[in-house]
Amino acid sequence: MADISARSWLLLSVTYLAYVCIYCARKPFAVAKTSIKDDLGVADGQLGLIDTVLLATYAVGQLSLAHAVRRFGRRWTLVLAFALSGAATAAFGLCSSAPAMMAAWGAAGLFAAPASPLFSTLVGEAVPDAVRGTVLGVWSSCENLGGAVANSIAASALGGGWRRV
Repeated sequence: MADISARSWLLLSVTYLAYVCIYCARKPFAVAKTSIKDDLGVADGQLGLIDTVLLATYAVGQLSLAHAVRRFGRRWTLVLAFALSGAATAAFGLCSSAPAMMAAWGAAGLFAAPASPLFSTLVGEAVPDAVRGTVLGVWSSCENLGGAVANSIAASALGGGWRRV
């Protein structure tokens, strides 16, 4: 992979780290469910719906991605996605009811949706055709690493309550 430029390596590294961070924002919910249930009295079914809302809005966000990219461009769409997803995730931590959590978590899913397809596009365009499949295959491991890192951080922070996660 010597024919990959230094700039492309930098892009690969930054997008890899950024996607690991995205997982650190959304994955800890799975670790915190029991604590949320105990602290707020949220029912199991409501916890399942909170998860479902995230996934559904994530799908809607990916389907509407083309419109956002046409309107704002790829880079600004990513900047907006990170800022708004981060704000929605922070808002989730302030919620005290299942409906409010569904709204915040749904917004987080909607705004996080552009990251994966846009990062894949940017990475794919940054490397030569001959190594594109290999690079994208290696790059996609950020999802697994992000999940592992996120769960580890969440599990270690959970002792301070679910809002710390």
